[in-house]
Amino acid sequence: MPLPPALLARLKKRGIVSTGPQEEVEEVFAENYDEESEPVLPITFDQPFNVKKCYTVSPVPIIENGVLIHECAECPNQTNPYHICSPYCYERYGRRKFNADPTSIHLKSRMLRRYPLPSHWIEVGDPVTGRFYYWNTKTDDVCWLSPLHPRAKISQPGNIVRANMLRERDAARAAAGAATAAVLAAERKDSRRRSSDSESNRSSSGSEDDYSGDEIQESKRSRRETSRPPEHDTSRVVFRRN
Repeated sequence: MPLPPALLARLKKRGIVSTGPQEEVEEVFAENYDEESEPVLPITFDQPFNVKKCYTVSPVPIIENGVLIHECAECPNQTNPYHICSPYCYERYGRRKFNADPTSIHLKSRMLRRYPLPSHWIEVGDPVTGRFYYWNTKTDDVCWLSPLHPRAKISQPGNIVRANMLRERDAARAAAGAATAAVLAAERKDSRRRSSDSESNRSSSGSEDDYSGDEIQESKRSRRETSRPPEHDTSRVVFRRN
């Protein structure tokens, strides 16, 4: 802050303030050499991110164009008995549309006029075959014809039949594997028994050979002793004097 002119002149007269040119005062600022974290900027997208909702598969038939249908995905893996369509299949391949043949519709209507559906039975469209089948909402049984039709064959749904078939197949494979393991174990046990028997036979035959060899040596020795001529006793020889 500059001094007033009158006070500055009085101080100069007294020699307190020099009359030379004022030196420039260098202003010193404190600097922080520590690394400061950069401010976090919000993430921006050029286009809005669309969050897709997960497809929900209905466990019961749905209504499509006024027809009750069984929901089915347009999945190429449906021929695989081990494949079960998931919500991803519906999102990836879409849902199969139901297209009924007019001829089958006419035949179906004539059949229902002659054999109407009993209670708890409803008509459901199958997108895979393009035909109608009949579903018992109480027992969960299905049939391609009216249950009152003479040629009707009431059975369980396809998913239950497939699950039972796969369960029986897995059980049969497990039983076959167990039988094979039992046969291999019996063969290994038999081979070990045969090898032990052959080793015992070899050891017994070796001991018999040794024993027979000793007997042969003993018999030879006895024969030599019996065939040897008797020794003459010279002490008993009497010489006659002529």
